[in-house]
Amino acid sequence: MPSCRCRASWNSSTTGSEEAVLNSPLPRAGSYLRILLGLLLSLLAGVALFNVVVDPFERSGLFDLDLPREAVASVVDYQVHKILKFERAPKPVIILGDSRSEALREEYFAELGRLDVFNFAYGAGTLDEAIDTFWLADATTRLEQVVIGVPFSLTNENNRLNRLPTARQVSRDLPSYYLSPLVTKASVLVLATAATGRSFVDEKPPMTREAFWQHQLGPGADLYCRRWSRPRVLLARLEDVARHCREQGIDLVFLIPPTHDDLRALLPAHGLQEEYEAGKIELSRLGRVLDYDVPGPLTADAANFDDPQHFNAAVARRLVRELAAALADSASTAAKRPPVQ
Repeated sequence: MPSCRCRASWNSSTTGSEEAVLNSPLPRAGSYLRILLGLLLSLLAGVALFNVVVDPFERSGLFDLDLPREAVASVVDYQVHKILKFERAPKPVIILGDSRSEALREEYFAELGRLDVFNFAYGAGTLDEAIDTFWLADATTRLEQVVIGVPFSLTNENNRLNRLPTARQVSRDLPSYYLSPLVTKASVLVLATAATGRSFVDEKPPMTREAFWQHQLGPGADLYCRRWSRPRVLLARLEDVARHCREQGIDLVFLIPPTHDDLRALLPAHGLQEEYEAGKIELSRLGRVLDYDVPGPLTADAANFDDPQHFNAAVARRLVRELAAALADSASTAAKRPPVQ
C-alpha cells in the first residue's frame, strides 16, 4: 500500500541521518570538559609554582634569590606580612595599633638594646584589627608586655573594618597562600621592583604636605567627626583584653599618640570634647596610659608632624625612648613583686 511504503522510506532516511551525526569525528562534551579542566589545573599549577619560587611574604624561604621581598611585601599587605613574620620569630613584647603605632619602629627599640619588641601595628589599622592581633599573638607565644596605640580616631564604633580574617586565611595553609591573588600580585611587584629598581606601591598622598594638612583639618576631619560613634562594642572587647592580661600577668599599656593642636581644637565644634576626655578615663580604668595628646610644645609645633595626625620620625624616636623606659620600669617592678600566695 502506498501509504505504508512512504512511511517506511521516511523512517529509513531519518535513521541514516542520525547515524551520520553519531559517527561524526567531533569530540563530545566530556572531552571539552577534560580539556578545560586540564588547562585550569595547568594554570593553577603555574601560579602556585610562580609563588613558591618568588615567595613574596617569605612563608617557606625555599629560594634565596636576593629579591626585595621585605620592602615590597611590607606595604602590599601589612597583615599577611606581619603575621608570617611573627610566626617565624615570635617575641614577648608587641606594639599594636595603626600607622602611628607602626611608626614606633623595631629598629628604634633595637638601638636601645630592646631586641624583644615586635611591631604588630598596621597602616590604616583599626581597633578591631589590633584586638584580633592581640589574641593571635597570645595564642602564638607567651606575651609579657603589650602596648596598644589608641588615638581618639580609633575609638569609633563606626570604624569596624577588619582585614585580619582574610589575612589569617591566606597565611594559614599552603594552598590558600600559594594560590592567593594577593600573593600573586605581590610576587609580580617583587619581580618588577627587582628588575627596574622602582617602587610600584606609593603610600604618600597625591598632594603637597601643605595641601594634605589642610585637607586633614577640613573635609577629612569633618567627615570623621560626623561619623564618630561611641565605642560600646570596642570598649567591651578592650575590657576582655585587659581582663586576660591581668589574669596572665601581662603588662598592658595604652599609648595615646600626639596630634597637632589644630586637629584637637576641632572636637568641641562637633560635640566630641567630652567624649574625647571620657575615652581617656576609660582607658586608664583598663591599664596604664601614656598620654602624649596633651597641649604643650610637642603638639603645638607643626614641625613635629607630617600631617595633623601623624608625628614625624624624630618624635617617634623620642616616644620609643620614653616607652622603652616605661616598659623597663614596669618589668623591674614586676620582678620585685612577691609571688601571689
